[in-house]
Amino acid sequence: MNKNTMTTGRSQILYLLLLSSLLFQVTHAQSASVTLMGGYELDDSRIRIDPYASYQDLQSINQVVTGKPEALQALFHLRMAQTELMQYRFEDFAESIRRGISVIKKDTPAEITLWLDMYQCLIYQREGNIEKTGDCYTQTINQATLSGNVPAAVHALQELAYAQILAEQYEQSMDSLLRAQQLADTGNDPVLQAVVKQAYGAVYAYLDDYEKSVVYYQAALSTFRQLGLNSLVAETTYGLADAFRSWGKHD
Repeated sequence: MNKNTMTTGRSQILYLLLLSSLLFQVTHAQSASVTLMGGYELDDSRIRIDPYASYQDLQSINQVVTGKPEALQALFHLRMAQTELMQYRFEDFAESIRRGISVIKKDTPAEITLWLDMYQCLIYQREGNIEKTGDCYTQTINQATLSGNVPAAVHALQELAYAQILAEQYEQSMDSLLRAQQLADTGNDPVLQAVVKQAYGAVYAYLDDYEKSVVYYQAALSTFRQLGLNSLVAETTYGLADAFRSWGKHD
């Protein structure tokens, strides 16, 4: 396997981990639930269990939401975007984010606005717009910090680190991860701490430092297993296996 192929593979792993952690962080940080007609709740916990069924449910109440207050519409489009992202429906995902942002008002709950903005950063990143990606994540980090939303700030720093490593901004990437680690440690949240360790594992693998990568991946994996976070166990196991394979440790 040549170096370019290996780099492309690690870029894909970084991106998969980015998507996984992004979806997890939204559900970890935000628990808003609103009951609509038919008893359906805009509750993110259902989305992670069965994104396709949640997508179908959301589609069925689309017309109901149209006449509701803008804040509820924004939340609806955020939830729809989550289901689409988990199904890798990227064009639909981008359209849902556009619609969500379009109905944001001054009285829209700050956390909904924050996560819609976070998803917009991901769209810029998918488009390969390095400058907009960096500016977007930086702005989101500032917003999250000012509002005291530690999970969102940690996540935005982590995603900024991914973007920086892909742009070959290696020192800046490590600085972003250090800031994310420091924030996660202040909250004493084992999940946030493990997510940052997972990010370190991915970044070190990208830099060909497989020994450090494996240490961080294994530490994150241990926490995810203890807490029963199966989706993160799967993603981290995949990253760990790739690090071992690239390191030449096949046993």
